[in-house]
Amino acid sequence: MPLNPSHHRPPLSCLLLSAALGCAGPAPEQDSPQQALSCISTPGLPLSLVKDLQVGRAPRLDSWNQGSWVYMDGAPAPVTLGSTLYFTAIGESTGQEPWRTDGTPEGTRLVRELLPGNTGGLITGLAAVGGSLFINTETALSGNTLWKSDGTPEGTVHFGPREGWKNPGHLTTCNGQLFFQEHAGAATFRGLWKSDGTPEGTVQLASRPWDFPQLHTSTSFTCAGGTLFFVAFDDAWNLELWKSDGTAGGTMRVAALSHVMIPHGDTPALFAVGSRVFIPAAYGVWTSDGTPEGTTLLHGEGSPEPLRFATTPLLVGDMLYFIASNGLDRLGLWTSDGTAAGTRMLTELPSGPPPGLVSLGDTLLFSAGDGVYRSNGTPESTVRLDGLSLRLRSEESARLPDGRWLITTWEDSGAPSLWVTDGTSAGTTPLQPSEARGFVRSDGLTRHGDFVVFWADEGIHGMEPWVTDGTPAGTRMLCDIFRTHAAPP
Repeated sequence: MPLNPSHHRPPLSCLLLSAALGCAGPAPEQDSPQQALSCISTPGLPLSLVKDLQVGRAPRLDSWNQGSWVYMDGAPAPVTLGSTLYFTAIGESTGQEPWRTDGTPEGTRLVRELLPGNTGGLITGLAAVGGSLFINTETALSGNTLWKSDGTPEGTVHFGPREGWKNPGHLTTCNGQLFFQEHAGAATFRGLWKSDGTPEGTVQLASRPWDFPQLHTSTSFTCAGGTLFFVAFDDAWNLELWKSDGTAGGTMRVAALSHVMIPHGDTPALFAVGSRVFIPAAYGVWTSDGTPEGTTLLHGEGSPEPLRFATTPLLVGDMLYFIASNGLDRLGLWTSDGTAAGTRMLTELPSGPPPGLVSLGDTLLFSAGDGVYRSNGTPESTVRLDGLSLRLRSEESARLPDGRWLITTWEDSGAPSLWVTDGTSAGTTPLQPSEARGFVRSDGLTRHGDFVVFWADEGIHGMEPWVTDGTPAGTRMLCDIFRTHAAPP
């Protein structure tokens, strides 16, 4: 049973209870397109500061306002198709729906209302293949539906014969092809399908079932070297690594990862570095080149013990960075190229809040303890940036047109949430729009053309889509999609 996006991720117990009790279904999905909502065609609160009654920083709020931002496990990432960025957002009357933007308020609008009403279901997947956008929706009444869109209401239609795949899910793109599975109930998915974007080019590659710890598990899939990899459990709940080259004969199990213990409630996650994949877990980090003999537990240089308690890794250049222990109770920042000789600890980490890692191209920027550090992958190049004390949000960075980077911090760190940096202490400064006093929270940084699109709450409208070129004058809200979340300035 689908959940509606909310401020907080619902616990598993709530999901199971909802599934057991059931609920009234939404209105049936409609094939006839409706008028698309434009960001500038409906009234709303304009973003205009009359007078700054409290000079200086905006006061920190007890909690941030979700606005139209989809904050939930499994929410699809934005997808770029040509000059258009597609994303999902929550409207006060439409619920979660697909939107599009060209980076201007005039070009920001609803693609089509696929889930009528504001409690109709979820969008669980966005993918671009063959010049078209594919959208996966999920409702309690009709299950999962796959849509194909050219970005217009009339060009957004059901894709393929539904009798061929009754409940498609887990949309993933790899090597110009769309992969998906058929939802068979609970967290079980049956078979693997491949499509070139046409019904006649959609074929089944495998028919066996796989189980996943959670219903929406996009991180269990990745594309490495043109090959699709994914991790799932067999019927005995043994974790397995699989791969597919887009053919039935090339869809096969790579290895059983029997010694991995996934932290309770977490989903196995895959990360690609070139043609290799990495799978971090509580008691080991697996790496694979796609062959059984090339699938091994990762050891640190000169250590007989495998790495443990690895966090979500970050790709920086052609190296992977992560936090892990070497089995000697030494928690540190590690880097790896997938080999034992190329896996080493850069530095031990001080006590304090959880570290935050972001990529600045070929340079790593990370926060640990009360400091911010920069590294190029060697102990000698790992230095502290004097005068900076920020809690960076991991994986949140986007390159600006002028070569600098946009980064974000945690809202409870006592610092502004949006920053511009060139990797130096002097070149790291907060970014505040000229018509507002700063952001309570910022997230979802995505480079699009000559701008970065992101979500932010400036304390008035809640979390809404914004765009910036890295300057205060070039930072503006794209659209106030969830207008009833706006608060008086």
